[in-house]
Amino acid sequence: MQGSFQDITERKQAEDYRAMGVEVLDILNEPRALPDAIQRIVGMLKTRTGFDAVGLRLQDGEDFPYSAQDGFSKTFLLTENTLIERDKEGGVCRDKNGSVCLECTCGLVVSGKTDATSPLFTRGGSCWTNDSFQLLDLPGDQDPRHHPRNQCIHDGYASIALIPIRAKDKIVGLLHFTDRRKGRFNLELVELLEGIASRIGEALLRKQAETELKEAQTLTESIVDNVPIMIYLKDATDLRFLRFNRAGEELLGHDRKDVIGKTDKDFFSPEVAAEFLTKERQVLDGTIPLLDDVAEIPLMTQKKGPRWLHTRKVCIRGSDGAKKYLLGIAVDITERKRAETAKSELQAQLQQAQKLESVGRLAGGVAHDFNNLLMGIMGYTDLCLENIQPDHPIREWLDEIISGAKRSSEITRQLLAFARKQTIAPRVLDLNDAVAEMLKLLQRLIGEDIRLTWKPCSGLRLVKLDPSQVDQILVNLCLNARDAIDGVGEIALEVGSVTVDAAFCAIHPEAIPGVYVYLTVSDDGCGMDREMLAQIFEPFFTTKGVGKGTGLGLATVYGIAKQNNGFINVYSERGKGTTFKIYLPEITAENVATMETTVTDKAEAPRGQGETVLLVEDEKSLSVLCCRILESLGYNVLMADTPEEALKKVDQHPGDIQILLTDVIMPGMDGRILAQRVSTIKPEIKVLFMSGYTADVIAQRGVLDEGVQFISKPFNRNKLARTLRQVLDTSPAAPSGTAYSRCISCPRSGYG
Repeated sequence: MQGSFQDITERKQAEDYRAMGVEVLDILNEPRALPDAIQRIVGMLKTRTGFDAVGLRLQDGEDFPYSAQDGFSKTFLLTENTLIERDKEGGVCRDKNGSVCLECTCGLVVSGKTDATSPLFTRGGSCWTNDSFQLLDLPGDQDPRHHPRNQCIHDGYASIALIPIRAKDKIVGLLHFTDRRKGRFNLELVELLEGIASRIGEALLRKQAETELKEAQTLTESIVDNVPIMIYLKDATDLRFLRFNRAGEELLGHDRKDVIGKTDKDFFSPEVAAEFLTKERQVLDGTIPLLDDVAEIPLMTQKKGPRWLHTRKVCIRGSDGAKKYLLGIAVDITERKRAETAKSELQAQLQQAQKLESVGRLAGGVAHDFNNLLMGIMGYTDLCLENIQPDHPIREWLDEIISGAKRSSEITRQLLAFARKQTIAPRVLDLNDAVAEMLKLLQRLIGEDIRLTWKPCSGLRLVKLDPSQVDQILVNLCLNARDAIDGVGEIALEVGSVTVDAAFCAIHPEAIPGVYVYLTVSDDGCGMDREMLAQIFEPFFTTKGVGKGTGLGLATVYGIAKQNNGFINVYSERGKGTTFKIYLPEITAENVATMETTVTDKAEAPRGQGETVLLVEDEKSLSVLCCRILESLGYNVLMADTPEEALKKVDQHPGDIQILLTDVIMPGMDGRILAQRVSTIKPEIKVLFMSGYTADVIAQRGVLDEGVQFISKPFNRNKLARTLRQVLDTSPAAPSGTAYSRCISCPRSGYG
């Protein structure tokens, strides 16, 4: 029998190494972290090749440390892990081109500076030897290495192979094989190892790309999830949610697990969902390439209530150009909306204040002359009425003149009330009593077809304002309520106390935190829409027909509330009636003063008792009129047209002068200074100021200080008589040379 033998060791070895290359790819294709995969590859190569130690260096910045190794000692790794050359101070050494200098044979290989003509190197850039100890005797000028460390040799490794790992022609690392036995390598084996390194490089490149892609995806998802605006992704086919970030969860109040796979119909009303669907379909079909929508009405959310959103939506296409997704971004602009609303309200308040100031200047400009004229008309008509018989045929005409003058005076007073320049005499009062006193009059005003209900409040806190202003508020609001009711209806009056907090003030910018007493006037009339509500406090705004309203009623109520540091809240709907709520600040117990009894305008005018009155009025017609009224009331009168003339009469008059009745604003010297000068001469004299100017003008003269005695023009005969009598009977004389600090308020009735 004949046979033959063939040495297939090298072929078997080649097959084994090729199999190792495939296994490397399999490991790197497994879904595991890259460091774990590299460590497993190193362990597999050490086991399959049988070498004493195997390491794999990968580029990390400018260095090439071991990413994994198996067989090297800790001492070896401590010195050999880094390849960077450092100077004595520990700084990085660089060549003339600025590249980092890498030491020893590993540094030579990863730098790509090997010489293929040398027996130590291959054309693939690898370095190998079966007897490394020969390198120790190599002369320095023949050693291609930069700063050789020879640690491998000193550790007894005879066979060494350093295989570069390339990725797209760039060296990114190396495989380090060592064995203490000599003769472990040959060129063919090294080339097989280069093949394995090449596969590692390709797989690393792919793995690195996958890792970078995954990290980019993770970063993108993290950014999307943490950005403080709602971002979502919908399927272009049925518009179901595919992605939904954390801001969306917080805004809408739904967990993303409950949102994914569902549509807007599952979370919003049918009307809102249908609107969203329509607009999103327009985005997907290209009708609206980019939807940029600022909501005009708020979206109702589950946890945060109504929220205004600024939404942008765009179609996302796939690589084939087909519509694939709808991307939505929604920004919560609720706070901005509220800020804009607050700004608009502040602008409206500023405009209102400017309008108020304009009306005030207009009213103040005409008030003095107009009041003086009205006083002349009313005064002389009163004198005529005093001097004719009750059945005289012209008495009715004279009464009409008085009535017209009073209406004219009321219009001026309402204008001044709106402008907060009305002269007032505030006092502490209980709104329970103030409203109760007006009930009979109010019922007559509104008529029998309308029911008037009244709900007082026990233990009601007190307020401080002019009682006549309460009357103005009630009359104006009840007349408006009456006109809003068609036929039979009801007007309800109510008072109470309430504490206004910061939350309430946030909704009602005119309010200030504190304790308030409120007066509510409600009706079941026709109500008002939003546009009308925005204008109701405008002066001269009215919805009534020509001749049926001046448009000053609600403006007057508004001015009274503001003048007394209060505010108004109005609620109304078309067909559901209207409610006005006036808030007035409470007055504390220590400021409570004794309330005065009121005297009706129709009471008989009290007469003088022969007292002497020094009358100072620079308007000649009014001076004559006042003189005649005073004389008709039984007073002795000393007339003076100027303050200087008044001082002369005081010096020249031998007897007592009981009271000084003086205008406030006169040429040369105002009434306050005159009163001080007179009081030095006549210490017992009492003083009553009068003026037709607005409150802000005369307040500058100190005449409206609390306690100062004052009567505003126009006033009639009865009012002057009552006020004079009250001052003479109750008021102490003015201290000599001092400003006035005490006062009694003028009677609430009359037309002063």
